[in-house]
Amino acid sequence: MNEDLKPLYDIESNWEIVNGTDHIQVFEHKEYRDLVRVIDFRNQTIHFVDRKRIVPGNVIDIDRALPELRKVRLMTQISRVIDAEKPIKMPYIPEKLKVYIDDLGEYLGILYYMDYKPDKHLVQVKRYFKVTYVDKMGLLFKEVPFEEFYIYGEEHHVDKNAEQTENN
Repeated sequence: MNEDLKPLYDIESNWEIVNGTDHIQVFEHKEYRDLVRVIDFRNQTIHFVDRKRIVPGNVIDIDRALPELRKVRLMTQISRVIDAEKPIKMPYIPEKLKVYIDDLGEYLGILYYMDYKPDKHLVQVKRYFKVTYVDKMGLLFKEVPFEEFYIYGEEHHVDKNAEQTENN
């Protein structure tokens, strides 16, 4: 696992194909297996995903809030949100971004901090989503304004402290 944090480069010999179709090919980095390169021939894009980049800051809340769902599905969506804000660029040094989830049932608030280098300026980002169940395994996340998220919480009298006290 790239423990010495040396930069990883997008050199063809560093990648191994793991999946693909006529339109998309997925490669895994040979040295740091959690780094994936996705080539989309239809859109002519390349993007990178670090499967261990996102670290839940409040794991208990995520597990409690979404017992019937796969945590992986939620973390994949969060990863997409963060990758849109802060895409992985090469050379890449693996990093961990702590994410906090505020669960209101049908709505999720996502809070994370992004450390922009070299000045170490810490930026807080908050995004809000309405979650719709598509089927047993599927979720649809639609971004909503803070006001909608807040009003839902007020209307449903969501008191996270009371819920945590009941569960303990």
